[in-house]
Amino acid sequence: MTREQVKQIFPEATDEPLKSLLDINSADIGKAKGNTSEFQTQR
Repeated sequence: MTREQVKQIFPEATDEPLKSLLDINSADIGKAKGNTSEFQTQR
């Protein structure tokens, strides 16, 4: 998800809420990547 994609959905969003949303998204992606690595190691 990019800042531009979010702005298309929420054009009224300011930089602060956009940053918060993208930070949450990045954290979720990081968790998913970590879980994938863990499963690969177990295999």
